[in-house]
Amino acid sequence: MEGYFYHGIETYYGTYGHSIELMLKILKEGIKTRKEVHNHFDDELNHVCLYKKENDFDYNDERYRFKSARSSWIDNCFVFIISNEVEAVKATNEETDILDEYRSVGSIPPSRIKGIALPMEAIKEYLEEETKDDEIINDQEKLRNLLPIITDYALNNNLIIVDSCLPNFTDELDNSLINQENKKSTN
Repeated sequence: MEGYFYHGIETYYGTYGHSIELMLKILKEGIKTRKEVHNHFDDELNHVCLYKKENDFDYNDERYRFKSARSSWIDNCFVFIISNEVEAVKATNEETDILDEYRSVGSIPPSRIKGIALPMEAIKEYLEEETKDDEIINDQEKLRNLLPIITDYALNNNLIIVDSCLPNFTDELDNSLINQENKKSTN
């Protein structure tokens, strides 16, 4: 069995509530391609960017940090865990300089989303932050309201929930999921 795919969503400090809101929408509707989201006609945008571990890549080497989808979009981020049955191809050097980027063939339906990863330490710090900025205060309140909703949704739909701030969480999760699949196939 191969490892799973991961898709992180772009988030900016001060928009964590918005990120959870977007995740809820995606869990219900699936992950749309940029072509579909932005109503483009360009077939080059008819994919979803995904991370999948490259065994030949040294993820501890700081020189390559910005050449990895994992360090840019997965670790410590808002992430979807995607079935390894999704049809995807590795991006070529001509398409990207990211060494561990894969691209789905079209959108990803909700049925292929196996779980979510949330940056729990970052969320905790963000919620504890004292500020007078109304936008951040409103976003913190949105996050407080939506966090239990997304966790309930995930639990009620048998989705995995993990902390994306844990070191090597994708490796640990891949090993666990692959072991579960192997046990099912031998029974």
